[in-house]
Amino acid sequence: MERKLLSCGKKSQWVNLRKNTILNSKNKKFLEAGLMILIVFVLSILTLSAANPNSNPPGRDGGFFLYVGKTIRSGSKLYIDIWDSKGPLIFWINAIGVGSDYSRWGLFFIELSFLSSALFLSYWIIKRQYGFLPALGTIVMGSYFLKFVIGTGNYTEEYSILFTWLAIAAFAFYINNSKKNFWPFYIMGVTFFLNFLLRANNIGTQAVVILVALYCVFNKQKAAEFWKVLSFLIIGALTVAIPTSLYFIMNGNFKAMIDASILYNFAYSTSRNNSFSNCLGPAINIFNNWFYVFITLWLFAARKLVLGLKQKVFDPFILLTVFAFPMEVLMSSVSGRGYGHYFICWIPAVMLLLAFGLSIIQSEAIKTSFRQKCETKYSTFILGFLLFVAIASSFDMVYSTANLLAANLIPPNTNFDYQDSVSKVVNSLTNESDKVLVFGGQAGINIMAQRDSIKGALFYPGINDSEIGLAVQDKFFENLQEEPPLLILDGHRYLSQQIPAIDPMERQSQRFVVNFSRNVEEVLDWINTHYERFDEANDYIIYRYRGDFN
Repeated sequence: MERKLLSCGKKSQWVNLRKNTILNSKNKKFLEAGLMILIVFVLSILTLSAANPNSNPPGRDGGFFLYVGKTIRSGSKLYIDIWDSKGPLIFWINAIGVGSDYSRWGLFFIELSFLSSALFLSYWIIKRQYGFLPALGTIVMGSYFLKFVIGTGNYTEEYSILFTWLAIAAFAFYINNSKKNFWPFYIMGVTFFLNFLLRANNIGTQAVVILVALYCVFNKQKAAEFWKVLSFLIIGALTVAIPTSLYFIMNGNFKAMIDASILYNFAYSTSRNNSFSNCLGPAINIFNNWFYVFITLWLFAARKLVLGLKQKVFDPFILLTVFAFPMEVLMSSVSGRGYGHYFICWIPAVMLLLAFGLSIIQSEAIKTSFRQKCETKYSTFILGFLLFVAIASSFDMVYSTANLLAANLIPPNTNFDYQDSVSKVVNSLTNESDKVLVFGGQAGINIMAQRDSIKGALFYPGINDSEIGLAVQDKFFENLQEEPPLLILDGHRYLSQQIPAIDPMERQSQRFVVNFSRNVEEVLDWINTHYERFDEANDYIIYRYRGDFN
């Protein structure tokens, strides 16, 4: 009887010990997940420091997207009342983020959420593929390289990063669970079309993800399964495409959306001759010697892929790593413009290369026993230390940003938006009902000054001379004549090679690197006839409508 009691007691102790071990393991996982969320949030704040609404004005593109979002919230029809060649999703994101008082803090929170989610996903994927240390190193270096190209933020490419990593996550899940193929391919289809709705060129890495995944299916399970998963992809894409199309059809601007976001861009891209050279040159200037590190890592990855194929060892993740980078190089070169923010789409592909490179360093330079301790025993300490370093490196910025986010998002809201000198002048010279046109773009001034612009294409005279472009040019001139703004701001000093001066004498001394709309001289002559030079502020020349003085 005593033996039975002792046996039961030992069994009970063993069960309790096992329960405590499982509980401690779960608690540790939750703690590590919490630390990781804090790390990626702090990294996102540091990466997006130039987008902080309290200390910086909105960028040229980002300010325009924000302004269009505001007009959509006010009832304007996209591509009819307000025109641009980007897909609709960037404007819808901005419409959700912009405040009724023109506040930018809601959008900044969305930016932080997108980037934090993307970094967290990338950490999870790379940790499963290569281990704890390469995953940590990759997200830190990835956010570092992103800071090279993200600038003031709110670009279409910025939001694409999350959708790209969602597609990679779906791919990683599939290659580890090949029998469960509906949700992975469905998610690939959904995220592919979401990126397409941001900008058609943003689908590079996702296209490679889909092609590699389809190859894996065909290679393992042959044609019958191939057509099955292809249908899952199409279903995913249609889940987004059908509601989007219905929305525009019901609002009567479906054709306008297709013309602007697809056909117009195709006409623009085909008119450029020097696309590839306009991509690599700026990339080398931006990333400096790191560009050659990327190339070296790519060569090592390509070598491993070739050796694996020779030995009949197929690694789908390496195949993705090898083809994603050149695909992004190609996609960023299509327009031939080489703007810095185009290289934001490189970052997921670069992070795949970095993860591969760090895994090599780990296997060659770090003992297996120490690596295992880092992944188990020391993982919480390492994450805590990394969080401490990230916060301590820019404590004031992280602390003030977190406080300002709370103050602006939690009622009662407090407006802490930055306002530059020209916006203050514009605000003081106008009433809420007055229109203000910033000639050549920079509608972020409208946001800071809390004043509306006219209808039409606000990036005029940067509209091309395609058939669609000519119609947009004419419509802009009609809107300008029918609804003359009280003020027109001349920002040619801000971008002297891309914006023509309103004053013909100053315009004669300019040297341009872009082509302007066909009717630009007619438009500028009309402005000079009906407006007079009134004031200057922060390198902007302010023209006032002559009819206002009568």
